[in-house]
Amino acid sequence: MGKIYAILSKKGGVGKTTVVINLGAAFAESGDKVLLVDLDPQNSLYLGIGLYKEKLESGSFNILLKNVRPEDVIKKTPFQNIDIIPSGPVNPYLEWKISSVSKNLDRLKNWFEYTGVKDRYDYILIDTPPTFNSITGSAVVASDAVMITVQSEPLAYRTLPAVFVFLKDIKEKLKPTLRVLGIIINMYDGREELMVQTARVLEQKYKNIPFKTKIPKDLNIAEALAYGKPVIYHEPGSAGARAFRLLAKEIKAREAVLEQVIKK
Repeated sequence: MGKIYAILSKKGGVGKTTVVINLGAAFAESGDKVLLVDLDPQNSLYLGIGLYKEKLESGSFNILLKNVRPEDVIKKTPFQNIDIIPSGPVNPYLEWKISSVSKNLDRLKNWFEYTGVKDRYDYILIDTPPTFNSITGSAVVASDAVMITVQSEPLAYRTLPAVFVFLKDIKEKLKPTLRVLGIIINMYDGREELMVQTARVLEQKYKNIPFKTKIPKDLNIAEALAYGKPVIYHEPGSAGARAFRLLAKEIKAREAVLEQVIKK
């Protein structure tokens, strides 16, 4: 059975979608079968993986509203071991309708399990909107754990308490087994003193939650996204590609420790 992770952020512009695409590619490169799920109505994940020319007829928002077959929403990507569920054709009314219906919170979880989709992949990574509503709640309820993406700068850092309050509420009311696998520090530049100081404060405050691997500011990552590719396939030897490979390994190591704790 695969692992489902929602990638969260309370602030837009922190590179959450970029992390989902490139982390998924790092898992896929090592032989894991990966499904990327776009729950952001902007469809940035779909566009960033190079499928911008394809017409969208259905996607994850359809799952949240009605029963759909996996073959109706899962799309192949140009990259080996990576499939995707786009958010689909979304309009403001549809987004409002989903956001206002609380009963949808377990629909995505049930769909992954009852259709067998969870068993078909090693990793399912969910890209969420940068807001906390029932759409984001659905992603969290469906997940085995969540990862939080932040930039190492004060404005992004200050959104973290709100993220943990949101997760605590879901854990207490809906998903007692929910856990935070880690905090991903993205767009990091060790030459900028403010970033270094902010990362240090973040690591001190949140102890062992931040991953040791920081994703660097790397022009190759942005360039790859513009071409609709993960950086691992665009510039395999770049600092960004190396960082995502290291992050994937660190995630697997952290998973192994958690599994041992649970068994004990």
